[in-house]
Amino acid sequence: MNTLIPIQPAGWLPFIQDVYLNEWRDYLVYQLQPGKDVKTVEVFASRHGIEAHEFHTLIQSEARMEEQVFNRLARQRLVAYRRQLVDQNLELLQDYL
Repeated sequence: MNTLIPIQPAGWLPFIQDVYLNEWRDYLVYQLQPGKDVKTVEVFASRHGIEAHEFHTLIQSEARMEEQVFNRLARQRLVAYRRQLVDQNLELLQDYL
């Protein structure tokens, strides 16, 4: 987390201004502080146009997840995708360190 604080983007992405990358960095750093709430549910809920409590209720209900998510995306694909992300992130961290 302390590694993120001093990072200053300089035209890294042609489709987004540096000010927004700085805001995103600060948003992440705040959440990674001890005792702070992670805002994952709020972010995903916002992207789907629903309230955070509605999204939380959805992900806590096996029946609703089956009906609204897993009938469109097989669990096996989600598990494989998660495994791939974890492996790739571990590689990135090892390269960084």
